[in-house]
Amino acid sequence: MKSLNETKKGYLLILLTGTLWGTMGLFVTTLSDMGVDSFLTAFLRVFFGSIFLIFVALYINGKDGLIPNRTELVFAFFMGIICQVLFNLCYTYAINTVGIATGAILLYTSPVFVAIMSRIVFSDKITWVKIVALIINIIGCILTVTNGNFNVLELSKLGIFLGATAGFFYALLTILGKLAANKNCNMVTISLYSFFFATVFLALIAKPWDSLAGLISIKLIVVSIFYGIIPTALAYLLYMKGLTKPIKASKVPVIASVETIVAALIGVLIFNEIFGMYKIIGIILVIISVLLISNVKEDTC
Repeated sequence: MKSLNETKKGYLLILLTGTLWGTMGLFVTTLSDMGVDSFLTAFLRVFFGSIFLIFVALYINGKDGLIPNRTELVFAFFMGIICQVLFNLCYTYAINTVGIATGAILLYTSPVFVAIMSRIVFSDKITWVKIVALIINIIGCILTVTNGNFNVLELSKLGIFLGATAGFFYALLTILGKLAANKNCNMVTISLYSFFFATVFLALIAKPWDSLAGLISIKLIVVSIFYGIIPTALAYLLYMKGLTKPIKASKVPVIASVETIVAALIGVLIFNEIFGMYKIIGIILVIISVLLISNVKEDTC
């Protein structure tokens, strides 16, 4: 019974993470309207996220929270470079090549990658229920993003490759996070240093000092701070905490896809986007997929 309760807590944390991730569009749009480009946006996200995580690590573990062991440092490095930097680069270039809608849809291939890698790494079963849930989830996400207007989709070989690669890198976050959790690593410390490595590498790539000087303002700083905390550092901590619970990695991205629902609702309520029938159907399908995969009976991890 205790294991079952811990499992439910784990999936609830992943669900909450997805909810927080769904607010990203609000911050990205606000920063974009202020003249901040995508690379600077990515840098500000991990920079302020890193600062927040320093205080969290000190509060939870004291000075020891700032001192990773070798295993934690290795996980943090790969999660920071692959799941943050390379993911952001691929996703940004994919959007620039094939557009936002197509890029987002390609990103939703990540549950498929997680299911395959979970089978290889954790021996998670790929049941027909999981397959049905994945298909329903992908269709639901596509309808939610496009609202049934497939004319917004753009195709190119490079764009498709980069979008799918972004989905793969996004999927690795779950796999690496679960591996770190299984080794009893300090997930707060890993989160902190993964953001630190991402900040350093994005600083070298984006060179934020070149464009930040002309944009700096109190509003920019405030928005960036909340962006670095709410859908970034806080969501990351909840995600990592969820992965420490006895949950199946293959289920995680489907449950986290509630991000799509939250993003759609924010678009309608705040940015006056059209809330058409296809978007409603998409949201319902996402909910069905989450409920379906949540009720798949398996042995705990």
